Amino acid sequence: MNNILNISNLLSILRLLSGIPLVVCLKYMNVSPIYFYYSILIIVFIVISDVLDGFLARRFKSVTSFGKIIDPVADKICLMCVLIYLIEI
Repeated sequence: MNNILNISNLLSILRLLSGIPLVVCLKYMNVSPIYFYYSILIIVFIVISDVLDGFLARRFKSVTSFGKIIDPVADKICLMCVLIYLIEI
């Protein structure tokens, strides 16, 4: 299936974009404790969406070339967000 618009790719794109609020929440975690909990929620979303998009792609046979590229890129960007924050502190 060569359709780029499927649920697996949408989850990968959302995971890619979740790096932005993760950086903001990690940055302001010292300002208010609520940002700590937001950070945890975002990280939980990242982990669940990573597992779920792979499962759904295989289950519905919707593996695409775009998905093969965007999935590891989204993983690396989210990991880099956390690493950059840890290096900063």
